[in-house]
Amino acid sequence: VLELLDKLYAMTGFKRLAPDAPVVDRIQCLTSVKQQIDIERAHLLPVLCNPQGLTLEEEEEQLIKVITDYTFRLRYVGSNEEEHKELSRLAAGLLPAAIVEGLELGRAASGGNGHFTLYSAHDNTIMALLAHLGFMDYAIPYFAAAVCFELHCSDGEYSVKVRYHADHRQPEDAEGFVVPEGHWRRWGQRRRGSMAFDELKRILFDEKRSFRTQAEWSAASQLPESPEPSKRVQSGFETDFEADEGDVLFRRSSG
Repeated sequence: VLELLDKLYAMTGFKRLAPDAPVVDRIQCLTSVKQQIDIERAHLLPVLCNPQGLTLEEEEEQLIKVITDYTFRLRYVGSNEEEHKELSRLAAGLLPAAIVEGLELGRAASGGNGHFTLYSAHDNTIMALLAHLGFMDYAIPYFAAAVCFELHCSDGEYSVKVRYHADHRQPEDAEGFVVPEGHWRRWGQRRRGSMAFDELKRILFDEKRSFRTQAEWSAASQLPESPEPSKRVQSGFETDFEADEGDVLFRRSSG
């Protein structure tokens, strides 16, 4: 690994990869390297082009992916089930509550033209949400990744199908999955299909303890409560979801 870090420093010049930098910092910097590689591949550019003419071998890129996938998940999953529950809960914030509120509006508008709500977010937001839903080894989101919550009604009964499309270059999963109770769940062992809407709400708010209000989230984060959330976009209905800079835009449409 150290040889790879030295090579990447020669290719990129990233200061955090310098040989005299702490090893932990150098390894964490691999996430920036991986993102740069993905960007350049998406634009059909040479990968980490440098004056020395150094190139990455396939096994070196694979090692970078293994390390960065682990690092990305560690942020929201931790090293055991209790850490998984708390880290993901704090990171997901009010997004689960905003999603449920949108589904509630869809149920209330039954018989109308339907509703579509779009949240535009960073990959970190998607990973935090997937971790909060209970999974520990989800696929790391690529560009244009999406988590979809579909509300269905049959004979007056409402159900939700959740789908995760991690990579637009791969076939989409149309079957969906059921949000499990608990955390530390393997993605490959997820139950397929849909679940009752009321059961989804019970699991999120009662079992996973998703935050319902800004005050709850601030108290759990030990942060001072702001008079108003720093990010609020009002269109159709109000949401208190607060995000990192540039993280979430909210839009609701009907038709």
